[in-house]
Amino acid sequence: MTVKINQTNLGAPKCTERPITDITKWLKAGSIVRLYNSAQKQDGFVFDTQCNRNEKERIRVIWVDFAEEPNLLKNDWVPNILKKDKYTLCTCEIGKKVAAGQSVSKYCYRRDIAQGPARLV
Repeated sequence: MTVKINQTNLGAPKCTERPITDITKWLKAGSIVRLYNSAQKQDGFVFDTQCNRNEKERIRVIWVDFAEEPNLLKNDWVPNILKKDKYTLCTCEIGKKVAAGQSVSKYCYRRDIAQGPARLV
């Protein structure tokens, strides 16, 4: 699935109290989404509908931190829900950088589950 990125898809993501719904909306809008727990020292899960992007491309990246709700990532619960919805893990070079917590875009936002709106990283 290819999604044309436009200016409106690069701004701060809208966040609700329904993280799975938010994440799928962001993926459908062409964002790269990293799911991780900042309390643990391990790479996150990265989902992207357009894996293998060009490094020069304008990309919105959203880091979703589950530190306040670690059970949602425990046993890969959220990643498995996304996989059932036909989203796949991104393992390209950009995906690996995002998984490791590197910023690959100036449109990089962090959303802390149970902590309010998203903010720039």
